[in-house]
Amino acid sequence: MKIKYSLLSLAVLSAALVSNASAAVFTGTYDFTGTIGNVASFSYNGTSIPGLTVGNLTKVGVTTSSSNGNSRATAWPTGATTGSDTFSGTVDLGKYFEFTLTAGPEITIDMTSITFGIGRSATGPRQWQWRSSVDSYASTISTYTTVNAGITNSGGVLTNPDSTSTSLTGNILDLSGATYDGLSSITLRLYGFNSEASAGTGGLQGNLSFSGGTVPEPASALLGSLGILGLLRRRRF
Repeated sequence: MKIKYSLLSLAVLSAALVSNASAAVFTGTYDFTGTIGNVASFSYNGTSIPGLTVGNLTKVGVTTSSSNGNSRATAWPTGATTGSDTFSGTVDLGKYFEFTLTAGPEITIDMTSITFGIGRSATGPRQWQWRSSVDSYASTISTYTTVNAGITNSGGVLTNPDSTSTSLTGNILDLSGATYDGLSSITLRLYGFNSEASAGTGGLQGNLSFSGGTVPEPASALLGSLGILGLLRRRRF
């Protein structure tokens, strides 16, 4: 009876250990201090995150341009007119900024949020949207918790005013839903469009940060728990 009770206790403890396997919370930042953001592929320069590979921030289909403390580009899709809030252009899915997070072995990613700013020159893009690899970039992500007061948000399409502004920061895109949990990797893309001129610049204003958690896969957590419990059982009996 003593042995049966001990084995039951071990089983209960094992289950508890597996269920309590929790995320290791992380935050990472692409820091554009100075003019170092003026590259087509920007190497991640934030704090190293255990169990996670952070890819370069790349500019695809657009031409990198210089801007102090930011990451900008030209050749965005046109369609806006100076002095008007009427837009004739649409998003071009071949023109974007992107970065990828990849989990290590036996780990998955639970995303939480992206914090970013958007900026433009006097003739740069007026509208922006985020999409992800979760649905093969099919839809605009619309789950914002915070949008800068100078920006209009309509279904995840952010419209900035028809003026040069350097203060459209502090936008927070919420990725905490189940859609963005349990991922082996995720790529996130920021699309700019409806520029007033092809030569107009636009892109990320200030640094780009992302947050979430890295979670041990259940099988990995169970094996670790069983190893510990096996040691405890040998000592017990």
